[in-house]
Amino acid sequence: MRVERKIAICDIVIVCLIALAKIFSGSVFSSFALMVSGYYTLCVLTNKLLSFTASVVKGRRVSLKEPFGYGKNEMYSMVVYGIIICLLGLFIFIKTFFLKYYFVDLKIILPIIVSVLSLFIMSKISFKVAKSIQSEMLMDMMHVNFFDGIYTVLTIFFISLGGFIPVFDMLGALFGAILIFILGLKIIENNFILVNGQNDLNKKIIKKVESALKECDGIYYSNCNLINIRNYYKVVIEILINDNVDIEDLIIWEEYVKGKIKLNNFEVKLVDFLVYKNN
Repeated sequence: MRVERKIAICDIVIVCLIALAKIFSGSVFSSFALMVSGYYTLCVLTNKLLSFTASVVKGRRVSLKEPFGYGKNEMYSMVVYGIIICLLGLFIFIKTFFLKYYFVDLKIILPIIVSVLSLFIMSKISFKVAKSIQSEMLMDMMHVNFFDGIYTVLTIFFISLGGFIPVFDMLGALFGAILIFILGLKIIENNFILVNGQNDLNKKIIKKVESALKECDGIYYSNCNLINIRNYYKVVIEILINDNVDIEDLIIWEEYVKGKIKLNNFEVKLVDFLVYKNN
């Protein structure tokens, strides 16, 4: 657990610097899209801080999805936290239409590239350590850093066009505001499931889920758990991975499986993964 916390602290510090760098660079180089990207990174950072604080105070491993454990009061608190993030996304979305946009100074691309590289490097480090010590928290951090890196790459696209047509900077900001709102919804949804969901052993649904799985080199199916949330299911799939599996392989495989399960449309609306090292 000491290694887990050291990596988590390092991740939190670096992501904090990245968020501040995005916001500062966005204000200096007149890019609201980059500032919104920084706000998104800050929202992710606060979730990591909650998770890490809970692991220290409670002395147990936790994940970003349920940082305080499984008590109902704590889950309701996380729902309120998710609502706040949703409101922030809505505020940014509305504010975007009332700002005046200028041609973006393309010198801003350099600090963005540094941010992207930092996020991807931290993803790889978290992934490597998470596999070796079986840390769900670090595996979650890997995912959020990787997708934040992808989002930041997309921000480069909007900003580059914003250097010639200012309206693209506004479109990038709107895109970021929507992502912040979706992040808040996911936090609300995850904690709503923890409060109201119940384990289910519906073999018909489990078999359909298993039929949608496609194992690839180094990634193997282990187990499937269903959570019944009134009129739909969340499925938690446990998988085993070999040492030679990298982040890109895992992410692509997960997104493929999610898409195939949802495409079959058999009452499963949410898909999550628990990743373990294949010994």
